[in-house]
Amino acid sequence: MELQVLSFGVFDSRVKFPRAAVSDPRVVYCYEIELFMDRQTGMSYINDKPVPLERGTVICAKPGQTRYSKLPMKCLYLHLQTKDTEMASFLQELPDAFQLSDLETVPELFYKLMRLDVENKPRQRFLALGYALELVYTISRQGSSAREDAPYAHRQAMSAVEQYIRSHLSEPLDLETLARVVNLSGSYFHKVFRDYFGTTPAEYVTARRISAAKSMLVMGELSMDAIAEACGFGSRPYFNFRFKQITGITPLQYRKEHLSRLQI
Repeated sequence: MELQVLSFGVFDSRVKFPRAAVSDPRVVYCYEIELFMDRQTGMSYINDKPVPLERGTVICAKPGQTRYSKLPMKCLYLHLQTKDTEMASFLQELPDAFQLSDLETVPELFYKLMRLDVENKPRQRFLALGYALELVYTISRQGSSAREDAPYAHRQAMSAVEQYIRSHLSEPLDLETLARVVNLSGSYFHKVFRDYFGTTPAEYVTARRISAAKSMLVMGELSMDAIAEACGFGSRPYFNFRFKQITGITPLQYRKEHLSRLQI
């Protein structure tokens, strides 16, 4: 299969179009994959269909579609091109927009891409292609999987809990609090949650908090204290401890490492 990685990085309309309120309509010429790591005040439109830009929103725009956006907006992006009919068919089947169920894997693949120096180190272009293929595959799985094997009531309940967690990261998210969101007992909620997500509620919440912190660190706009509070860690020392415990480096090291490689 032939796939060409055209570009990737961080798009920030406040840098590209500092005074614009709406972008001009344009016809998409390649496959545009975008991930929004924070809730946006803007809105994207694909063939005039509005796409609210929530945290975890993925947009997969295809050649021939018409796009424009209400600004401002900021996202991670990957642009791809292919002449291979099988690959093109696969990319065409990606949903135009959906919400990620796993806010750890896809962002990390974007960050792996952005750590590469594809201009000055040609061998890293092969790594870029590998990460791009893995990212497309992961997005395809998450976009098409609604966990059909789970009962409808469980899917509805877990979707509500997932949305609640995303919207309340700065607040206490213990087992009883989450169980009350969907009116289940703590023990039954724990079982349903683990069966559905493949992890415990506590592990899931921690992963979401670390993922949110990574996004805020990469965007480089908030202080460490502000990020610790926004992500529910309570204090900067505890934030530093948990972040290093899980990632192997401190939040400050993570910020420095990624900000030095991001491209606008």
